[in-house]
Amino acid sequence: MLVYGDPSFQESLSLLCERVCFSLERCANVSPGVDRLRATLIEAGQFEQAVSDNYEPESEIRVQAENITLAIAGAFIRAWWQIGDPHQKVLDALSACAKLKNVPAQSVTVKVPEGFAFYTLFPEQYSNAALEWASKHTGNTDVLVVGLRSIGTTLSAVVAATLQERGYKVRRMTVRPRGHPFGREILVKLNGNNVGAALIVDEGPGLSGSSIAAAAEALERAGISAEKIAFFPGHSGLPGAAASAEVLARWRRTPRFVGDVRDLEWNNRSLTEALAERTESILGWGVTEIQDLSAGNWRRYCYEVPEQWPAVCAPFECTKYRCVLENGFSVLWKFQGWSGVPEYGRCGADLALSRLERRAALGWTPKPLGQHLGFVAQRWCEDPPILSDPDDPRRPDELAQIGAYIHEAAGLIMSPLETDLAFARVREMLEVNTREALGDDFASRAVLLGSTVRGFSAQRVSAAGDGRMGPWEWRRNYTGAMIKLDAAGHDTNHTIVGRQPVWWDLAGVVVEWDLKPEELFLVQATAMLESVAPELLAFYVAAYAAFRTGQCRFCIGVTGDPRERERLERAADSYQLRLQHTLGDGILARLEG
Repeated sequence: MLVYGDPSFQESLSLLCERVCFSLERCANVSPGVDRLRATLIEAGQFEQAVSDNYEPESEIRVQAENITLAIAGAFIRAWWQIGDPHQKVLDALSACAKLKNVPAQSVTVKVPEGFAFYTLFPEQYSNAALEWASKHTGNTDVLVVGLRSIGTTLSAVVAATLQERGYKVRRMTVRPRGHPFGREILVKLNGNNVGAALIVDEGPGLSGSSIAAAAEALERAGISAEKIAFFPGHSGLPGAAASAEVLARWRRTPRFVGDVRDLEWNNRSLTEALAERTESILGWGVTEIQDLSAGNWRRYCYEVPEQWPAVCAPFECTKYRCVLENGFSVLWKFQGWSGVPEYGRCGADLALSRLERRAALGWTPKPLGQHLGFVAQRWCEDPPILSDPDDPRRPDELAQIGAYIHEAAGLIMSPLETDLAFARVREMLEVNTREALGDDFASRAVLLGSTVRGFSAQRVSAAGDGRMGPWEWRRNYTGAMIKLDAAGHDTNHTIVGRQPVWWDLAGVVVEWDLKPEELFLVQATAMLESVAPELLAFYVAAYAAFRTGQCRFCIGVTGDPRERERLERAADSYQLRLQHTLGDGILARLEG
């Protein structure tokens, strides 16, 4: 089933260049710290990725884009390790910027570097991995560093800059894996193969590990022997279930160098200790305990018994920590990253913080307390989760408030191109997942529904502001007001959904709350979406149910907890039943009529 996506956005190349140069100028005019240099480095890596996907290696714009990323990586490394002069490297990057004349305004695709956006991956980890490799190899080795675009653009610059600081002669290049996600192919062109070591850098291995394996195969075809090759992946494990026997064998025999986030320290403090310290500085109370709430662990502190726990799709959850204060209150830190699809020039934690501030001002979510190391802090909500009960007399008021939230949280008006691409993504997902879940007959109905409502998708509409509408995401405080938790960052996660029209949030309520017709009318009215065509809403309800069916089915296969597997199976069956009902004979009769 289709679940994962490849988040990206369209941007003017000249505007990307201007932003990078502006960020570098800010770094040059102050004494830049690690945080500012990290953000600038990631921004430079995205610019280089966009250039490299559109220009030949010998072109001036690509050469200078590579120089910018490598120079700012050098500044970042010096600041991180407190060695040398970061400012000089910033000036080197600015010098490369100055050589970029008349950068075209062409629209380019910028890939979101997923580890920086969703998976708590720090560039610092790859500097640690490079030092581990250096400890086992002499400093006079000629090193080829190969980054796999997208995120490998930035990460390879970190590895190369670290080794340069240690005296190695380093050549760096990036390549784009092509082909099927589970069977990638890569072409590498080398001007001579006098290479002492070749280091392949990426975030993988992912489900198949085929991208890094394909790079190794390409290097061998170019004349570099296998014993000179090493992998720099994001974790120490092997590829997932989609890896071929050949790929697994290559991964097992190739040395791997991995930097663990648990080994990183900022001012002699680990990640959790740094978040605890920032909590104390914000609120003035000491932290007595730090709890890891990732991968569904948050349920332990929200429900009285495990039987009440909702199913969670752990691989798609962001890292979360709760800092318990000595006064009894708690603060939740959620990773929002440093990258993503920008809005008003902001992305990642900056954008999440801005959104949460606006929604908190309207009373919808706890007020954010600040950000640190890609995490955003909010007060922990002590109110119990809502257990959806169709007979609860408070339900109509709850649904009316949820409809109002959908309206007030909605994002910017989507461009026609963005709307069309968003519709195309979920239409394909609906067909594929429906065929997998219900067979060809229902898949044909999904295709017919998608074809019927395609014209509706071209209308101007606001973007969905949330993307998570399950009852477990909501609380009701002592006044009866609904409080939305986890209220930002889902529109550009690592799923196929991406940013969708506001109809996606409405469909989410229909599915997650199992709305009756009269309840749907209530939510539509308060969301100011009464005019949405019934067929269009049916399409998005079916798409939402198909996505959640696929997501839960996927997670059943990766969880090792029998009780969690049972929860996911029940949830998947429920979503699949909603999908079947939505594509039933009633919608077929309307479409054929």
